[in-house]
Amino acid sequence: MTMFRRVPGGRCALAMIAAAAVFLAGCQTAVVPDVATHIDPSTHIRTDLIPENLLETSGSTRELLWLNASRVFKDYQNFDYYLEVHYEAMEETGLLKINPGSSLTVIANGQEVKFRGSGGMNPRSSRRGIVSEDAIYPVSGEDLRLIAYSDTLTVRVSGANGVLTREFQEVNFDRFRKFVAQFVETVE
Repeated sequence: MTMFRRVPGGRCALAMIAAAAVFLAGCQTAVVPDVATHIDPSTHIRTDLIPENLLETSGSTRELLWLNASRVFKDYQNFDYYLEVHYEAMEETGLLKINPGSSLTVIANGQEVKFRGSGGMNPRSSRRGIVSEDAIYPVSGEDLRLIAYSDTLTVRVSGANGVLTREFQEVNFDRFRKFVAQFVETVE
């Protein structure tokens, strides 16, 4: 199981690490919720997120891909929404090396939407023969609604070492619908 990581900004990254510790404390087989909220104990700033939205594929695969969402508060009233791509593979497969710019595309009900981000410039890691990288993309509430309420959704991530494509399954839609119902529909 991967851990929460990946949010822009130093205090947000600390929030993710603390959230992971909370969920994993006391039980090694803790179930990660579909939607979670973390309040930083120092700043009292809130982060709401879909922590582990693995995009599964049939058959054997060399690469794993997650598409998570978050609402990161800048202060007590103002926040931004993000999509986060998390990529993992065996060392011999290597990193995708996610490109900066328009490297994330979702195709929702046949409508192609491109998202711009910093690419895999965020911390990359290698641990126990597994490499990983993360890319963050600012999005709007409307973008999250499009993803959550689509009938079909294809996710395409492009990098220097290729393009990885995955299809949303019902469990992925369920997580996004919960997130949108709790953290988008209630504020917009």
